[in-house]
Amino acid sequence: MLGRAALLAGAGHREIVLTGVHLGVWGADLEPKTNLLALVRKIEQSGFVQRLRLSSIEPREVSDEIIGHLRNSKILCGHFHIPLQSGDDNVLSLMGRNYDTAFFGDLLKKITGALPDAAIGIDVMTGFPGEDDTAFERTLGFVESLPVAYLHVFPYSERPGTAALKIPGKVSGPVKSSRGEKLRALGQQKRRAFAERFLGKTLKVLVEDRKDRGTGMLKGFSRNYIPVLVEKGDSSLVNREIDVVVIETADGRVIGRLSGVDQDG
Repeated sequence: MLGRAALLAGAGHREIVLTGVHLGVWGADLEPKTNLLALVRKIEQSGFVQRLRLSSIEPREVSDEIIGHLRNSKILCGHFHIPLQSGDDNVLSLMGRNYDTAFFGDLLKKITGALPDAAIGIDVMTGFPGEDDTAFERTLGFVESLPVAYLHVFPYSERPGTAALKIPGKVSGPVKSSRGEKLRALGQQKRRAFAERFLGKTLKVLVEDRKDRGTGMLKGFSRNYIPVLVEKGDSSLVNREIDVVVIETADGRVIGRLSGVDQDG
C-alpha cells in the first residue's frame, strides 16, 4: 500500500484516497496485524502526498483514535463518508446492520464535536423490504436532524440469493422513486447549508486541470469536500493546493478568490 502511494505521488498526484471494502478494519488480516491508523501514519511520515482522504467507512469502524488523529493531521482531510442506510431501527435490524440510530447519531456528534468543520456524507437507501410509510418518515426526520454535509441516495434493488428476498413488505418502484426525491431534496438543503457556513472563510483547495463548463473558472475541492470555483485564477494554479476566500455560495458549491487578492485586484 505504501509503495502504491509512492507511485501515485511520483506521478504528480497531490491527493490520494484510501478505499476498499471495510476500509476501517484494513490490516486485520495481515501478518503481523496492523490497522488503518498505522497506515495513515506511515503515509504521513513518508511525506509522499499533500492530502490524504478516506473513502466510505462503516459506522463501527470510525474509531476514537482516527477522529483524534485527524484533529492534528497535516494531510488527512476533514471528511467522512459513513453509510447510514436507514433512519428506522427496525429496518436497520432487517438489513442486518450492527448499529442503531442512537449509535449513529452519537457518532456524528462525536465527530462534529472534535472536528466542527468536517464534512460528513451519508448513504441512505429507499425501499428496503419492510420500509413502510412510518419507517420512511422516521428516516426522513432522523436524517434532517443529523449534522451532515450531503447525502448519497439510492433505491433498494433485489439481488439473487440475498436474505432480503424473503422479507415481506415489498416497496413498489414509484414509491421508492418518490421517497428518493424527498431525500435528495433534503440532501440539497444540507449541501447548501454546509457550504454557506464558510462564507467569508478561507478554504484550502486543490485545483483540478479542468475548468468549470458553465463559468470557465478553475475548479477544485476543499479538504472538507466542498466544490469550489476560483475567480481570476490561471493555469499556474492547476494541481496546487491554494488558499481561497469564499465570497459567494450557490447550490452547495462556493465561489472564492485567492487569499491575499483584493476583490477588485
